[in-house]
Amino acid sequence: MQKNFFEVIIVDQSSNDETQKMIESMNWNQVIYEKVSFKGLSKARNEAIRLSSGDIFCLIDDDAYYEQ
Repeated sequence: MQKNFFEVIIVDQSSNDETQKMIESMNWNQVIYEKVSFKGLSKARNEAIRLSSGDIFCLIDDDAYYEQ
């Protein structure tokens, strides 16, 4: 199986389906989306690490903004 150069992993803890709708509207094979019922930043990060297939990863929270 060929690996992607990068992947975006989204662990969604929200109570609505807005994020899921947005992801589904994008045709982007680098996105791994997981809707979870648990709450907690550490649990979400551990889940993202579990889902990852790469050797290097960066954890970015939903309230973080980065300059180009």
